[in-house]
Amino acid sequence: LFVLAFLCVGFITFYSSKYIIYLFQSATTPFSAIAQKHDIQLIFVTVPLFLVSIPWGLMLGNILIWLIPTARRTLDKEAQGYKGCSFKESMGNLFKIALIMSVILIPIAVFASSKIKL
Repeated sequence: LFVLAFLCVGFITFYSSKYIIYLFQSATTPFSAIAQKHDIQLIFVTVPLFLVSIPWGLMLGNILIWLIPTARRTLDKEAQGYKGCSFKESMGNLFKIALIMSVILIPIAVFASSKIKL
């Protein structure tokens, strides 16, 4: 479960960073040209997006595991008797965290990306 969740986090981080970085750049601009003089801006793009990707990646990992019926039944049995451990409750809590983090951190990444001038 953790391996799948962290693969999802990496996937979301990579593609969201790529999208935000190229939001204000030409699609034909090579990344090496962007990375050459803009280390601080790239840090302020990738770190917030990594932090935002953690709850979203965990949610995606939960959904992918939930699609496997035997895993779903096993995890539902383990969650019985523990408050907040069911699929619905954990996804709701992760969604709240993801939403709050997204509202705070994505504008920071977009602002930092807008400051990358070639």
